[in-house]
Amino acid sequence: MMAMELSLAVRAPHEVVFLDGSLTTPLISLNEALTALARGLPPLALSSHLLGQIEPALDCYQQILRSERSDKHWVAAPKYTTRREIGRLLDWPVAYDDRGMLTTILLPGELTLPQPLQPPEQKWHLNLHALPSALKEHAQRLYEAVMAALQQISVVYYRPFAWLPALRIEVSTSIASSPERLALVIQALRHQCGTPSILEPYPLYLADRMVKSLASGIAAFRQLTSQQIAEQSQGEMLSEIFLALHGYRTDTGR
Repeated sequence: MMAMELSLAVRAPHEVVFLDGSLTTPLISLNEALTALARGLPPLALSSHLLGQIEPALDCYQQILRSERSDKHWVAAPKYTTRREIGRLLDWPVAYDDRGMLTTILLPGELTLPQPLQPPEQKWHLNLHALPSALKEHAQRLYEAVMAALQQISVVYYRPFAWLPALRIEVSTSIASSPERLALVIQALRHQCGTPSILEPYPLYLADRMVKSLASGIAAFRQLTSQQIAEQSQGEMLSEIFLALHGYRTDTGR
């Protein structure tokens, strides 16, 4: 899913593309998946699919992190993070949350100066040991490009309107260091946060609603799958097929 999201973000025709979560989230997700493969778990069709997607995913990832094209701006907007770039800079107590504090400090329309992304306590890592030798060399080069780009991420807090909390956005240094490009991103955020009932950029809200609505279609997919397998089966095993594919709970959850 993360590899598909990175590909979709790179191929999006829009000038400003919003990403849900931090710019470090894809690295964490890809590392977890590759670590599972390295443990020698039973081979799955999904595992081979991941191995086929890892190089394109890393290539898309480094493009997003670098954001070198002046007509493409990728913006990560995490709802919450434990990082405290502003708190460390101003020597706030550890219990003070950057977003909470800046929501009360920033006036509508104000933003902070871009700050370097707070590095993790442990070095970022991507487990490439599970990759075949044919893929490892090119993947290693892409991984090094990703690591270099992660060192150049900037963080900005912006409060568009009085009814909104301060928004945390993560962008590449190439965007943060250009007043024109940063202004374009800020204007896009302001334009997409014009509804008081939605406390995040509207594209992220729509994506979140679409994902959460998929659960209501699981029952229909299960029924369709059961019917197709039953039609293709041979013998008198229909009851076992339906029992094997049936959920252990009723649709109402009771």
